[in-house]
Amino acid sequence: MLKKIISLVCGVVVLAMPTNAFAFRANHKGMSELRPVLGGDAYFSQQVQYSQTQATLGGKEGQNALLQGYALRAAVGLEHMHFLQTGVFFSSVTENMRTGSRAEFRSMEFGAEAKLVFTGPLANLCLGGGAVASQGSYRNGLEFGSTAGNGYFGVAEVVYFMSSRLSFNVSTSSHWMDQTVRGASFNSVTSQGLRGGAGFSIWL
Repeated sequence: MLKKIISLVCGVVVLAMPTNAFAFRANHKGMSELRPVLGGDAYFSQQVQYSQTQATLGGKEGQNALLQGYALRAAVGLEHMHFLQTGVFFSSVTENMRTGSRAEFRSMEFGAEAKLVFTGPLANLCLGGGAVASQGSYRNGLEFGSTAGNGYFGVAEVVYFMSSRLSFNVSTSSHWMDQTVRGASFNSVTSQGLRGGAGFSIWL
């Protein structure tokens, strides 16, 4: 369902974009260059992301688990001289275990990030990373637990300016995280995962 939603959003954006390569290029380049005149240094962004994580559950003889789900991400930040973005973000993540059981992990993530901005005629490329803290819950039938931990991530993002105030963003990121677990049959989770998604940014 989530993949269908992301595909639908991307399809609507493509249909709304200019229909030839020259207009596509001119629209992005022109709108991006207008931002210093109209503002555009501060941004608010939202994304829907697909998440897949490979986790090792400590205390269960190193059991490996595949987690899949989705994340809803919101971020605010500043772009400095069209070269560096710094910001903070919040994500709500829901993942289900696909190996061994139907356990569910839910978490709230808070973090900070920095990205270098490479402007281009068709779109801008942003590369960077950041640190994240997480707190959440684990449920498997009648078994409940709480999770808490921290980690880091790397991200690559493509940004297309539809106007000087609105951009369409597509991103992919790699995450690494260590968490402690209380109240469950395992006491820790070490994970490495990938996320990919799409969304919009409003520039102020």
